[in-house]
Amino acid sequence: KAKEYCIARHIPEQIYSKFFVAEYGKYYNRVVIPFYHKDGKIGCFQCRALDGNKIKYLTRIGHTELYNYDFLDKTKPVLVLEGPINSMFVENGTATCGVSSSEILNKQLENLDCRYISDNDEAGFTKARELVKSGKYVFIWKKYKIEHNLPNYIDDINDLYLYEHRAKPYTYSELAPYFTKNFDEYHLFDL
Repeated sequence: KAKEYCIARHIPEQIYSKFFVAEYGKYYNRVVIPFYHKDGKIGCFQCRALDGNKIKYLTRIGHTELYNYDFLDKTKPVLVLEGPINSMFVENGTATCGVSSSEILNKQLENLDCRYISDNDEAGFTKARELVKSGKYVFIWKKYKIEHNLPNYIDDINDLYLYEHRAKPYTYSELAPYFTKNFDEYHLFDL
């Protein structure tokens, strides 16, 4: 079931082969997405439900890490997404594990050249508004969807990747025209 889920989402085998499945306890029947460090140790994890549970994601209590942080090229723009799975479909991507992020995670991001891609849903719009008001670059979903004539159901980068039949992750240069830190420009597409 877990393997079928990963294949359906087009998660590369070299990534999902390092996942786990919780067979009992609080995380029962969930894919366990480990947050690896360069030394191969796991610092944190997020679990994705496999059975239609209303609570899709559970992250380890005390979560203080960004997904993929150790492997980012910190000299280039970093694409910051909500979830680890979505961050796998962009180059130089990381994830905060939800629409909100802690003070600790924000500190890790503050010295990076970040570009935020929230999910294309109401919580994501709210977060994007907050980010753009604070001078951060945010992805304008509506602009991308209009220019690429996309259906309404596309809620995140993984949906987009699947819909566009991609074989490689999105690069920053491909997505760059759809980022803004200008609230007036963002607001034009946020109506």
